Amino acid sequence: MNVILLFGPQDVGKMTVGQELEKQSGYRLLYMTMDLLVPFLSKCGVYPHA
Repeated sequence: MNVILLFGPQDVGKMTVGQELEKQSGYRLLYMTMDLLVPFLSKCGVYPHA
């Protein structure tokens, strides 16, 4: 499975970039806040800083 993870401060264009990646790559866009994503990442051995 290929995953592209975009993260950063509010209002910097993450959604715009994600939508363009979806159009150009054929990947599907999944929007999720970090609060929901951290438990999943930690199960995969990735521990983002709070």
